[in-house]
Amino acid sequence: MKPYRMGIAVALVVIGLVGPASADTIVLKSGSKLMTRKAWVEKGEVKFYLGDIEASYRQEDVLEIIPEGQTSRLPQPTPIPADGPELAPAEEKPREQPRQQSRQNFTRATEAETSPELIVAAINLAYGNVCKAQLTGWLTKTLQIDWTAKTNKFVAAKVLADIGNHKEQLYAGGVRYLQFPNNAGTYNVIDWKTGTKTSIGDSAPYHFK
Repeated sequence: MKPYRMGIAVALVVIGLVGPASADTIVLKSGSKLMTRKAWVEKGEVKFYLGDIEASYRQEDVLEIIPEGQTSRLPQPTPIPADGPELAPAEEKPREQPRQQSRQNFTRATEAETSPELIVAAINLAYGNVCKAQLTGWLTKTLQIDWTAKTNKFVAAKVLADIGNHKEQLYAGGVRYLQFPNNAGTYNVIDWKTGTKTSIGDSAPYHFK
């Protein structure tokens, strides 16, 4: 039995297309929204469920939590009436029939609109048994990966390779660094802008040799 459930791409589809019948809505400052059966604030984090997995965002990355059956409590912009005489509606042009888009192009279009926060949630959904992903930093963000006791070299390589498939979206969303445990029990850090690799002395909660 695999120690992980699915890849990141599949997890993104699950997050985006499969929502619970009754759900809270998490609104991120990036503009992304996530529906979950329960969301709550605990110790500076907004925690929620992805299926039966408990995940979290940093509280400062969340704009608001909209409880089930309620609407946003944030002030909505007031429409400004147009001055002067009412203009006649422009002649409507015949609509073009939508072109059939290949599955590959649809995937690319969907990925282009994916925020780093949703990718992190997808990592935790896909690989929650073997790693924990989180974003740190503010203007320049770091994607930090921590292993669990179920991780081995093969699984770690699989996770890092899958993250590499989403490097462009993460970098476009402000994530410059990838940080993950090394064999010495500290962390390696890859700078996605320069391609350089360094090590830092922070202790990782779990590592393997």
